[in-house]
Amino acid sequence: MIKHILTMLYNQKKKFTAVIFEQVLVFIALSVSLAVTLDLFRSYRSPGMLDVDNVIGFGYLVNKNHDGQAFVKSAEAMDAVKEKLEKKPYVEGISECLQILPYQRPAKNYWADSVSFASGKKVYAHYKVADEAAEGVFKLDITRGRWFRDGERVNGLAPAVITEQLAAASGLENPVGKIVYWRGQAYSITGIVSGVKEAALEEALPCIVLPFSFMGPTGVYEELAARVKPGYEDDFVNDFYLEWNRAIPGNQSDPYLTLLYEGEKASMESSIIQLIAVGIPALFLLLFTLIGTVGINLMDVEERKRELALRMACGASRRSVMNLVILQNVLITGLSSISGIIVILLSFPWETSLPVVGFTVVLTLALSVLCALYPAFKVFGMKPAELLKEE
Repeated sequence: MIKHILTMLYNQKKKFTAVIFEQVLVFIALSVSLAVTLDLFRSYRSPGMLDVDNVIGFGYLVNKNHDGQAFVKSAEAMDAVKEKLEKKPYVEGISECLQILPYQRPAKNYWADSVSFASGKKVYAHYKVADEAAEGVFKLDITRGRWFRDGERVNGLAPAVITEQLAAASGLENPVGKIVYWRGQAYSITGIVSGVKEAALEEALPCIVLPFSFMGPTGVYEELAARVKPGYEDDFVNDFYLEWNRAIPGNQSDPYLTLLYEGEKASMESSIIQLIAVGIPALFLLLFTLIGTVGINLMDVEERKRELALRMACGASRRSVMNLVILQNVLITGLSSISGIIVILLSFPWETSLPVVGFTVVLTLALSVLCALYPAFKVFGMKPAELLKEE
């Protein structure tokens, strides 16, 4: 039967070329949409997502109209503001940090540099600065070792924490207790965290976290993060600006404040919009292809009704003739999928492309059966004697 169908398709290739071409496009469009969705889901579920619920980022930026003491005055003012805010009953913790706040800038704009290990291995990694309080403010997932303490020395060296991504890139089996070098300065690794993600739907990059107590503010700006009790975000915002206006002399520094969970939401929304932009054309293409495939199958059954009637007159059951119509459509879909499978396997990593291809093949074959059901059911209405008499 399959050989007969393939021969028939070859003899009528002009009629079915458009159907095959449409189904190739549908397969590729569906696969790309599914691959993008799967990649986004995996990225979202990947380790390193910071807990930013009820976390507020704030700080200052020294503006252009400043005197020579603006950097020192701004840092001192922020220390005073931080001390006042930490006493508020709704504040659970405040961390002084740099470049660790997520969703504030594109990944390419976060600080990055090479770090090296005693083995000579060099890795390009993002680097961040944080204090002891950052562990509780962001609820960091420490997988090995521990977070560093403010002002501590480990074997005479400043401490540092690295992410699992950097640990994997280092090639060390257990980096805890080992030495890592950043800009010629040696640090002792006290712990490893699962990751520090900078965007909700991107995977965490290799990263090293250095202690704020040894780095200090940059002078130009300073970042802090406060975890507050649920429902007290507005109170914190009001108290921050009140304390800042009291502490800062003049207007040589501009305060800023951001609700980090809103940044997470905005980060996810932009990726979802991109996903919709990919998925909607694919769905419309699928709809038009389904309508076109049903139409071509109806035309094919109408053109071949005498051939099908002859088969039934020779003893073929109506069910076997129906199966012939359905199998023909399934074979067309199968042949169309070959090109799509090759394109997807070459375009995406195996861990993404293989499940996507498998799901898309099953889906398109199931849809091809559905498209052939109505034309196939028209076989039940055939009257072989009358059709052959007309012949």
